[in-house]
Amino acid sequence: MLSDYSVTYRGFRPSFFAESVDINSLLREILDTAEFKPYDQAAIIEARDHETYLRELRARIDNIDMFEMASLEFTEGRSLPQVRLDKERFLEAMTDLLERLSGKDAGGLVIDSMLADDLVRVRISPMNDAGVAPLAEGQLRFFERAFALCGAFIEICDEGEGPIVEIELLPSKMFEED
Repeated sequence: MLSDYSVTYRGFRPSFFAESVDINSLLREILDTAEFKPYDQAAIIEARDHETYLRELRARIDNIDMFEMASLEFTEGRSLPQVRLDKERFLEAMTDLLERLSGKDAGGLVIDSMLADDLVRVRISPMNDAGVAPLAEGQLRFFERAFALCGAFIEICDEGEGPIVEIELLPSKMFEED
């Protein structure tokens, strides 16, 4: 967080901690984290005493489920090369992006990973026909910087079926050949 503050308000460029990562594993990790609930709804109802009830109720109230009204579906691309990125920054940026897009009445999001034009591409599209609501100009600039800091590029595309979000990543093999 201190590093992000330094970038945003002071113009400091932090170190880039890039590593080779399997994008499908990373996306599964993000989706597993999004689906994890740190509380047990049944434990609230079945609490044996007042203290247990309050502890379980506090755990439930503490959790704001951003994906409660939207489902996330992931289709893995096959035989994708490893990508070079800053894993922690990518996790944060992608989670933030999915939270914002899931709250825009898409009904659910489909996440696809694929190889396109020698780049690994992650495409986020809606489950319904309405298209992903485009990000506001300020939000898009924020995500352009956030993904650039982790080694990725983001853009909004409209290919006839409504706006979709595409994130492009560089394969690690491009760096090994140099």
